[in-house]
Amino acid sequence: MIAAELARAKTWAIKGKDKNLKHCLDRAFELIDLAISSPKWQTKQKVLLYFRDSLASIYENPPHSAIFEIFYNNIINLGRGK
Repeated sequence: MIAAELARAKTWAIKGKDKNLKHCLDRAFELIDLAISSPKWQTKQKVLLYFRDSLASIYENPPHSAIFEIFYNNIINLGRGK
């Protein structure tokens, strides 16, 4: 689900729709926070916190869509245990 929101954010970044982009990022933060508090993800909590912090650093100044591709790939790999 986090990756889906980041994929949506990437789409909105490409289209230059900052308002929609911010909504996707807000949902991604909510999902990351839920994952951090979930016992299922306790072994990955440090990585999720780092990921959340990195995402927060770009929240105010949305980057080029390539950055979202990196975030998307990282969250997919996290889910796969890589």
